[in-house]
Amino acid sequence: PGEQQWQGDSLDRRIHFMPGGETDGPWTWTAGHLLHLGGDQTDSRYVIVTINGAERLFVQHKSGGYGFRFHRPWLYVFARE
Repeated sequence: PGEQQWQGDSLDRRIHFMPGGETDGPWTWTAGHLLHLGGDQTDSRYVIVTINGAERLFVQHKSGGYGFRFHRPWLYVFARE
């Protein structure tokens, strides 16, 4: 906690969740799942947790290592704007 685990390039990632399961990206969402129906066709679980009064969105990141080498998914942690 409090430390960035991935030391590679920092990415500015944002996801805007909209009503009806839509987002502003290549995903759709439903209760607890973020679906990428494009090239990788992944179903990433997500959960919203309140920590010290601030909401955080934890989303699984399923890369090629997940699909082809059976690696555990990483977690992205988002803060509400």
